[in-house]
Amino acid sequence: METPTAVAAEGMAVQIRLRSALLALAWLLAVALSLAWNLSGSGRETLKAAHSRAVLALSKDLLSQRWSIGHRGQTPSGRSLPFMDGKGLGKQLFTVQEAAELDVHSHPTSLKPSRPENSPDAWEREALEGFSRGATEASGVAMVEGKPFFRLIRKLRVEKTCLSCHADDRENDIRGGISVSIPMAPLLAEQARHDRLLCGTHAVLSLVGLALLGLGYQRLERIEAARAAAERGREKTISDLQAALGEVKTLSGMLPICANCKKIRDDRGYWNQLETYIGKRSRATFSHGICPECSAKLYPELPDHDKPA
Repeated sequence: METPTAVAAEGMAVQIRLRSALLALAWLLAVALSLAWNLSGSGRETLKAAHSRAVLALSKDLLSQRWSIGHRGQTPSGRSLPFMDGKGLGKQLFTVQEAAELDVHSHPTSLKPSRPENSPDAWEREALEGFSRGATEASGVAMVEGKPFFRLIRKLRVEKTCLSCHADDRENDIRGGISVSIPMAPLLAEQARHDRLLCGTHAVLSLVGLALLGLGYQRLERIEAARAAAERGREKTISDLQAALGEVKTLSGMLPICANCKKIRDDRGYWNQLETYIGKRSRATFSHGICPECSAKLYPELPDHDKPA
């Protein structure tokens, strides 16, 4: 039958195992949440980088077009240049860009394009319709010819320099938009490398944490085993002492004893031999002999050296 100490020790061991398991699960959950948060942040950073590249490409196109339109006609030295309207200039800029086989693709578009090649696709049409409802730009990842691209379109207003070619328009009217597409493949490849690094780092972190928790669990087990052993030793000592005390019987109080035969009266009124009474109530044992006085009385005929001692 198990002692209370053994039951308590087993219960404590179960608690240690349970708490260690809960701590391990909590640690793995924390690492998993950290990984998920970092991976989602990695995706957001990739989209931010793509958006920044798209804005930069679009701004360069607009600045190039504005500079060219502002400097047409003649050079600062007075040399005459052939005149090219904004439509032709913009078309040539985008044509040169595509001929260079750049990864960035951009072109002007409108719901009422003056050239068929500037007709919007489905994504651009939806964005252009949004401009009429107050939107200033639209962006997002879309598939182009089976490949992922980050697409950005901003509305294009009629500027003062445009009125020479767009006489029917008024300044600040929404003319359409300029659409730019940035390939996502390089950015996604970089994100994949970054995500693999994140996964590896979190895997190492989780293993290190589990190893430390394992060491802590082993230490707690050793401490608990030592405590249980000490408790068992203490209980054994107490048990041994109680057993020893149970065997020790003491005599106390007033004992009624016969003045002649020296018998002792017990609690029930019976007279017992002295050695019988004491033997029942203590650990003492008796051996019998005859004192000199009794020997002289019992064996007067024997010389002194033959008398029993």
